[in-house]
Amino acid sequence: MHTYSRLLDHPLALDARIAIYRREATGDRIPHWGIHRYPAQYVSRWRMKNGEDILFRPIRPDDEPSMVNFHKTLSGQSVHLRYFHMENLSAGVAHERLIRKCFIDYAQEMALVAERKGPENGQREILAVGRLSKMSGGRKAELAVLVSDRYQRHGLGGELVRRLIQVARDQEVHEIVANILPENLAMRALANRFGFKIRASEDPRWSLLC
Repeated sequence: MHTYSRLLDHPLALDARIAIYRREATGDRIPHWGIHRYPAQYVSRWRMKNGEDILFRPIRPDDEPSMVNFHKTLSGQSVHLRYFHMENLSAGVAHERLIRKCFIDYAQEMALVAERKGPENGQREILAVGRLSKMSGGRKAELAVLVSDRYQRHGLGGELVRRLIQVARDQEVHEIVANILPENLAMRALANRFGFKIRASEDPRWSLLC
C-alpha cells in the first residue's frame, strides 16, 4: 500500500461532525473547543490624553500587515527595552514570527492591540500591543507591553496593563510577572502604579510580581 501526501496552500477540511447536547448538560460533559472563539468582550473604545478616540481589541490573524507597519514605528531603544536585545527590522517583521504573534490560542494567551484609523488614508494603524501569556498550568502569566514611539506618554501603556490585569482576573490567573530591564523607567512606574512588587533577578532583568 502506498500513501501519498502533499502540502496545501490553503486549509482543507476532510471530515466534520456536529455534537448536540441538552441544555441542562453540565460543563464537564461538554468537551472544550480546540479553537476558542474570538473574545469580543474585550473590544471597546477609549480616549487618549490628547482626546483622540482609539479601539482596544484582541489581536486577529489578519493583523499581520498592520503589525509590520507597527514595527516600523519602533526605535532601536524601544525594541531593546521590550526584547532585551537589539533586533533589526527584517527579523522583527519576519512572516514566521508575526504569524505566531497574530494567530494565537485565546485560552492560553491574550494579545490586545490599540488601533486607530489613519486620518490620511483611513487605514487601520496599530499604536500599541500588550500580551498576557499563561505559564505554570495557567495559574501564572507573563505580561509585556510595547507602544509606538510616537504614542508613548499618551496613557496607552497603562491602559493596556489595566485591561490585561482584568483579563487575568477573568481567566483566574493568580500571579502576573513581567521581566524588564532596570533602565525601563516607564514600565517600572507602571509596576508601582498597579501594585506590582519589584525584585532584582539573577540576570540584569527585573521580575515584577503581582
